[in-house]
Amino acid sequence: MKVSVYVPCFNGERYIAQCIASLLTQTRRPDEIIVVDDGSTDRSPRVASAYPVRLIRHEQNQGLGATRSTGVRAATGDLIASIDADCFARRDWLERLTRILESTPDAIGAAGQLIEANYDRIGDRWRTHHLPQNHGANPLPDVPYLHGANTLFRREALLAAGGYDQRFRTNGEDFDICRRLKRKQPAGKLVYDSGAVVMHLKEDTVASVLRARFRYYYYPMAIYRPCDRVDILWRRLRQTGRANWRTLRFDVRHKFYGLALVSAVGLVYVAARFVADYARNRIKRVASGAGKQV
Repeated sequence: MKVSVYVPCFNGERYIAQCIASLLTQTRRPDEIIVVDDGSTDRSPRVASAYPVRLIRHEQNQGLGATRSTGVRAATGDLIASIDADCFARRDWLERLTRILESTPDAIGAAGQLIEANYDRIGDRWRTHHLPQNHGANPLPDVPYLHGANTLFRREALLAAGGYDQRFRTNGEDFDICRRLKRKQPAGKLVYDSGAVVMHLKEDTVASVLRARFRYYYYPMAIYRPCDRVDILWRRLRQTGRANWRTLRFDVRHKFYGLALVSAVGLVYVAARFVADYARNRIKRVASGAGKQV
């Protein structure tokens, strides 16, 4: 089978060279490597163009869902893999995932384990414990979804499911496509191989992980149902509050007191962002003449 790999990239000049280099040294070399630059304002396109890759550029930033859609449309392989620009794949990553789809007819997708490369700063430690992009240390024959930074799908399955939803600008597109893949092919398997390892090179701050935590909840919720009623706001505050409270309890129980402080701030931060989102949506409804008494 022909295998394409695409790399969505936005302002990734610090990492894109390492990412591409890791693809060029795979034990199973990709048949094509496509870098989709989503309107970067740094040197990402120039760095990528120094390597034997196909470079596609968006003139303006369109978001992750649109960038993945561009990569899928451009790919010519029977199997389409994706790795994020701030990641580094171990040498047998693609070989392991390809072997799964070649040997498992009912598998429609496969993914490996993403491991955080950095642990020194408090933001990096918080991401490691509370924003993991993997399903653990053991392989699993079928999981509900695959994390987008480290995936391989059958081309026909992606196209049959309608491809990526471009409304997902920063995250949530991976969960959404897997949900639709499963709906389209209920018997299809999404296989998790913990031995197919990708290292996440990004360095985080407290501010960056708090923003990531909010986006983790916001995009899937907002796209499926805007927060424009008090009952919806309350439901979201309750759902996210419970999740963030569990995070805080985990930190305290394990005596991660520095992380606990971040989690406490995160609990308030996420709630405040949802309240602000509700207020914006209400103002829009009133301004458009569709406002109703709360």
